[in-house]
Amino acid sequence: MSEKVKVYLTDIFNHGATSGQKADATQVSQDMQHARGADGELLFEPTEWRTANYKYKQISGYFARLSAAQRRQESPESVTNEDIESLEVEVEWQTLRNKIYDNIDYSHPLMFENINICDVAKTRGLNTLKLKELRNITEHFHLPVRGPASRKASDIRPLESIVQSCACVN
Repeated sequence: MSEKVKVYLTDIFNHGATSGQKADATQVSQDMQHARGADGELLFEPTEWRTANYKYKQISGYFARLSAAQRRQESPESVTNEDIESLEVEVEWQTLRNKIYDNIDYSHPLMFENINICDVAKTRGLNTLKLKELRNITEHFHLPVRGPASRKASDIRPLESIVQSCACVN
């Protein structure tokens, strides 16, 4: 990452820190393509923003390092390349974890604590479970909950979709 890019990103980070509106790394990488200086010329060569656009993780990693440095009351220059690599590895691991969660193949019986979700869905119905139980189950399976948090239906819909994909239903 060039010094010019670091200065640009540090300015954006500092603006976000003072205004309370954190910058989105993806948006910042896109904005770099069109950023112009006081003279009206583009700030970055295509090679600089292509790299940033391809590796927006570098931007989010840099913001994370600046934030950590701010919390430690250190200057951003004290962040080492080892720190950068460590954070990039952590971002990659988190991305991998998220991909795994998205591709989990649920197998029969779907169990949560002592609840056989497949049996409950077939016999009593998922709506017989308490809202707190439903919420704990959807969180356990990392299911996206859409709709009002106070409604059982918001938790039942994603559970029904995994029950439908279970071998016991087919």
